Amino acid sequence: MFTVFRHPIPTPPCIARLNYIEQYFIPIHMNNRHYTTALVILVLLLAAGMRGYGIVERGLVDYDEAWYLLEAKTLYNTGKFALAQIGILDEPDVALGLKAFIKKRGTVPLTSIKPGHTAFLFLGLLAFGPHDYAGLFMSVISGLLTVYLVFRLGKDIFGLRAGLLAALFLAVSPFHILYSRSVYSQANGIFLVTLGAFLWHQIHSTGDRRLLSLIAPGLAVGWAFTCHFNLAYVPVTFMALEAIAIVLNRNRFPVARNRIKRLLILGCSLAAPAAVIESVGQFFKWLGVFPADYPTYLGQFAHRKPLAEALQFSTDQVPFWSSRLLQIEGAAALILATIGLAITMANLRKGSTDRALVLGLVLVALLPPSILSVANHYHMLRNIALITPAMALLVGLGGHWLISRVEALIARPLTPAFAALCVVLTVSSGLRSTELLTARSTYRQATDHLMEYMESHGGRLSARPLSAWPIWYFYLSEAYDNASPELRDRIRFYPKGINDGDFELIDVKSYYRAVIVKDQDALDVYRELRDATEPIIRVANSAAALPHKYYEAGGSGTEEALLAMAAVYPQSRSIEIYDLRNLSKPTLSSTNAALTGLKESP
Repeated sequence: MFTVFRHPIPTPPCIARLNYIEQYFIPIHMNNRHYTTALVILVLLLAAGMRGYGIVERGLVDYDEAWYLLEAKTLYNTGKFALAQIGILDEPDVALGLKAFIKKRGTVPLTSIKPGHTAFLFLGLLAFGPHDYAGLFMSVISGLLTVYLVFRLGKDIFGLRAGLLAALFLAVSPFHILYSRSVYSQANGIFLVTLGAFLWHQIHSTGDRRLLSLIAPGLAVGWAFTCHFNLAYVPVTFMALEAIAIVLNRNRFPVARNRIKRLLILGCSLAAPAAVIESVGQFFKWLGVFPADYPTYLGQFAHRKPLAEALQFSTDQVPFWSSRLLQIEGAAALILATIGLAITMANLRKGSTDRALVLGLVLVALLPPSILSVANHYHMLRNIALITPAMALLVGLGGHWLISRVEALIARPLTPAFAALCVVLTVSSGLRSTELLTARSTYRQATDHLMEYMESHGGRLSARPLSAWPIWYFYLSEAYDNASPELRDRIRFYPKGINDGDFELIDVKSYYRAVIVKDQDALDVYRELRDATEPIIRVANSAAALPHKYYEAGGSGTEEALLAMAAVYPQSRSIEIYDLRNLSKPTLSSTNAALTGLKESP
């Protein structure tokens, strides 16, 4: 019986007979399990292709991506320092101490308060080497695992056909691909939340009453929180879901003491990853590796106090995230998701933990950015990235329900309709995703050219390019590792000012920062350099042309600023490197004075 409407529509006998075969697009003559496995493998291969295409060449395009990788490389270099101390590795500069050893290699202190994500990236560096694609590979892997977990959740909650549709949608979802092809923390965080949801659902769907079974989902969700602090609402949501499950299934948990124990075990498991990370930080402070005033994991949240104080109840983010979802995923996907959400809410009266879980995933993704915002702060696309697995489940349910409605009305199975819906989802979302597959960062290419130039023309590199310096520093750090001792001596990170070397590095981030914060001094310096000499290196930066809908921060004002900047400063679409030694002495003197006066701004 279909129970979505007030008056249930009887299931036709021919449909009932096909519930486990043709309704799920599985021919009678084939082994159902093997055919389903083949379909899932095809979906995963499609997901792998959309996420892995050209991933080695993709490179870093954003400040945060590079910062996270530099943090992971700090751990990597710390390991090298320790191995050199005991004679296993032969590394220069060990006698200078750990802090100087790390600083000379251009990495950064662990201050992003996303240590769970840093741990993922560190594993990537160990597995694939200290390269940019190591972090990208970890996001690709997390993205693929999320697609599979969404299939399992969709199949277990709504049926096989809904699970396949959900996995297919997520496989080609531009929003999910955006983060699965980046070094942002979202792909890893979303994977861990989805893993926690899957494990929690397995416990309650199988009737598992063991208290210790709650540890695994708790640890997964707790680790997700350490990947990004905007997932702070997720542990609270899972505590609420467990309380709801206890109430709905109180016959399974008749003893009040066991109910309390379940909540305590889940709560402790959720808090355990953060507690372990904080304990490790305190231990290293006690050893003297970190200075006494160094803020460990929990202490670093104090640096976010101004943001917390500026938090206000407001709905001004709703137009931002709703318009972005429409632009990125398209109207058809939103319609199917809306149908799925309506069906889920209509069935809540049955008291199902399944539906409560799906609705909880939707609410934890969309409710906080719908009612809260930070005053005078730009909106962040990553704040709603968690909606992707929940939206996939709803799209799968909505598509399954639509086909079932038509099947019920015409009293015959619609295998071709299911196939057609799969094709429509694949083509429409796949075409939207192609913009992401072709974007390439050319910072690595520019860095390689600069190293070749310095080998043949000499010169000292001692600069911290405004705004984009973590991107430059990651690639320069990689180049430093592979450079000759003579070239290493001419590379210095973290100068006292913005630049006290022979080269100035300018890119789209430099122009964008100067335009946004109205830094006319920086724009004047860039103009003087262009007027006085030609860049020694100019590399087209296709990442600068990334469609606005995928930009991490800002609203329509960001798009307007970028368009205006491209019109006034066409050079901003390229990466340019200038040899300051090519300037005349008066020009060099004024340029150096101007560079010394520039200050880094957010």
